[in-house]
Amino acid sequence: MPADHSTGSALGSRQGCLPAVHTLPVNFNSITNRKFLRIGASLSKPVMVKMEFFTAVVFNAGTLNQFRIGKTSAGAEIAALASLPAAAVGGTPYTPLNVGAIVLTADTDIFFGLNFTGTTITTGQGYFKASLEEINLTEPSQTSNIP
Repeated sequence: MPADHSTGSALGSRQGCLPAVHTLPVNFNSITNRKFLRIGASLSKPVMVKMEFFTAVVFNAGTLNQFRIGKTSAGAEIAALASLPAAAVGGTPYTPLNVGAIVLTADTDIFFGLNFTGTTITTGQGYFKASLEEINLTEPSQTSNIP
């Protein structure tokens, strides 16, 4: 099943059975805390968000090259500080702290934050990816007469 690649806010953008995919480029000189998405969800229309990080260029230097995912600017409610993967450039995506997927039942802002400490970092690039899927409580075909 193909995914629809999207940019900008996810609020009000329901894709049915096709997941909406949002990506955020993360460079060594990226803004430290930034709002990534606003996701529209409710108890009657929950949304599952699957998260991954891909490394394109190894993040060098620094004692700690970490990121966090939260519901506020400096928050880490979704994923606490996790090290940016140094290996597997262009390989298997990294799932932050085994979060993998969360289910949202209310409108939620997702923030992505970086924490570089130690020596000044000079290279590094990757992509944070979020795939959004509405969890349909009633499938349209439930009332059809499919044998």
